[in-house]
Amino acid sequence: MAMDVRFRELYDVKPGLNNLFLPIKCVRLFIRYTTRLFGYSISRRIFLSVVRLLNQLGSSRDISYINYLFRINTYNLQYREALCKAGLMTAVKKKNEWAEYVISHSKSIKVRLNAKVYLSLLSRHGFYKHSTSLSQPVINLKLLNSFTNKKIYIYGPNAKHPPNLKYKDHLIVVLKPVEFNLTGFKEKLLIVNSVYYFTKMHNNNEYCSQLLSTFDQVIVSSLSNIDRQFEKAKFPMSDNLSAPQALGRVIYNLIHRFGRFSCVVEGFDFYLDKAMYASYYPTLTRKKDKLDEQIVCSALADHDALFNFLYVKELCEYLNIHDSGDFKELYTKSGKWYLEKLQEVRNFKLLKNL
Repeated sequence: MAMDVRFRELYDVKPGLNNLFLPIKCVRLFIRYTTRLFGYSISRRIFLSVVRLLNQLGSSRDISYINYLFRINTYNLQYREALCKAGLMTAVKKKNEWAEYVISHSKSIKVRLNAKVYLSLLSRHGFYKHSTSLSQPVINLKLLNSFTNKKIYIYGPNAKHPPNLKYKDHLIVVLKPVEFNLTGFKEKLLIVNSVYYFTKMHNNNEYCSQLLSTFDQVIVSSLSNIDRQFEKAKFPMSDNLSAPQALGRVIYNLIHRFGRFSCVVEGFDFYLDKAMYASYYPTLTRKKDKLDEQIVCSALADHDALFNFLYVKELCEYLNIHDSGDFKELYTKSGKWYLEKLQEVRNFKLLKNL
């Protein structure tokens, strides 16, 4: 199943807001297909012209939201265009402007709070300097009041060796059902994302039974309904502006479950390895056994690579991470260093292919 990375419009989700209401649906489709047809630059100018017209029509609730839709999608186009052409540092500035607009104009409390978390995180690392009044932590600090003696081994998609039985007394956590014999480990936990679940597991009873016999527990990170034999993951604060990716979601869920913990982290490189996924890892981002760079860059743009790096960086401050030299060497670097390295490795110019 090919992953669809074609441009889609952004919109807010909140109780009482009907994004399928015909005028709003038409606006969404207009934004989507105008962008696919004309690209970022021309579409951005069209949307700004529409905004100027809407400003003359008054401020009813529907017109106000339609105006908002054109504005946030314009910010998204500016951000993605900067990723393609100007580079990651310029894109961060565009994203900051987007977040400021959302805080001032979104009617969704969740969307506004996510924007505040985003700017607060970036401000602590020198990427946002317009305000010092934001102080939103990346996780509820009450969750950090407890500590478990359980040792955890988080085994990632780019590990250079099979899972190390040196940590057989640990709870091993994997993000896909890797083709390794894990019977030597004391406990085994599988956490998969919604794409993998609905592509490989949904309505496949035989495969699901096989996974449940291999792992002590299977957690699915999905907002949609899933089979009751699996547990739904907890979701960190996220929205169109930014959203934690795999490692951030895993650590977040483990903190929710155990509080603070000691762990080994192996096989995570924040997308800085050109190959990125080891050959054993059953990623869905391959085409004919080759990594689809456009899918990778699209995910980094959608979730916000800098946000994810800084998010994991701060979560790791609450953990006792040991025997993880390669990982420690990365997450202790600065955000500026990370953006420079990511710019060298990933081809964000592919984002122009709509």
